[in-house]
Amino acid sequence: MHAAKMGRADMAVSNSIGSNVFDILVGLALPWFVETTIVEPGTVSSINSGGLVYAVILLLLSLLVTIYLFHRNNWTLNPTLGYSLLGTYVTFLIFSSAIEFNLFGSVNPPICGE
Repeated sequence: MHAAKMGRADMAVSNSIGSNVFDILVGLALPWFVETTIVEPGTVSSINSGGLVYAVILLLLSLLVTIYLFHRNNWTLNPTLGYSLLGTYVTFLIFSSAIEFNLFGSVNPPICGE
């Protein structure tokens, strides 16, 4: 935020995107690494989400929309771009949640035995 206030919008955006990428990569990889090397060495970590592939596709689409929005706005930050990016994020959250809750079909198994 300090960089943006100082007129260094490019630095603020790259810091924000880089931080999010780092958080995702470490946030996903580190727990699996700890589980398979320290907690239960030699095991395989299983993911109980059939929607993970769809979430990755949505993330890629969100990235493409973000690049398009920046390009369309001549690579400058303004409130309109900020609201557009916020709308992109909210759309991603809605679709990701809908997929995880099986609103678009049966993607994940039921949480409780039926």
